[in-house]
Amino acid sequence: GGSELCMGVLKFVTCMSELPYFYHSGWFIKKLGPSRVIACAQLAYVVRFLCYATIPNPWGFLPVETLHGVTLAAMWASACYYARSIAPKGHEVRFEG
Repeated sequence: GGSELCMGVLKFVTCMSELPYFYHSGWFIKKLGPSRVIACAQLAYVVRFLCYATIPNPWGFLPVETLHGVTLAAMWASACYYARSIAPKGHEVRFEG
């Protein structure tokens, strides 16, 4: 039930939330380790989906959409880092997807 403006703003916030997490993903991975970052991303998914199920006003999703940075960017960077770390030498790119 959101307007085109609302949907556009939500999409913008969603995409912009990825930037800081992609940029700082190396720091998060070194500080927490890839497994913990992936676990945090999964927890952020749970929070995000619970919010989707309970927030009645589309504009109420604005703060929720900032979790997209964690659920996509931080998780993807951590998954690639982990895949690279377990890949046989010379096959790292195949494991990253």
